[in-house]
Amino acid sequence: MVTNVTIHFVTINAMTKLELEKFLPYRLNRIASVVSRGFRAVYGRHHDLTIPEWRVLATLGQFEEMSAREIGLHSSMHKTKVSRAVRALEGGVGFNAGLATTTGGKKS
Repeated sequence: MVTNVTIHFVTINAMTKLELEKFLPYRLNRIASVVSRGFRAVYGRHHDLTIPEWRVLATLGQFEEMSAREIGLHSSMHKTKVSRAVRALEGGVGFNAGLATTTGGKKS
């Protein structure tokens, strides 16, 4: 679990060597990955859903019906990941069966 975060701003120019550990976008991405894995560790073992599947469900839980493009924009996921997640949620088995449906060209 992330408890402390220190942000150092780095100026990148032709003379500066990029140090990923000090590069803000890299650090934010790492933090997001740690948080996502934490959620997956708690909920994934009960429902066997991937992180993209959880993101789709969370987005649809808030907005109920959206196109795959809208889900991707809202959740910052590439359309391919959204499409795979929706397909998995449509065709799931057991508890996960039918968690999402595709209607009229929209992923919902």
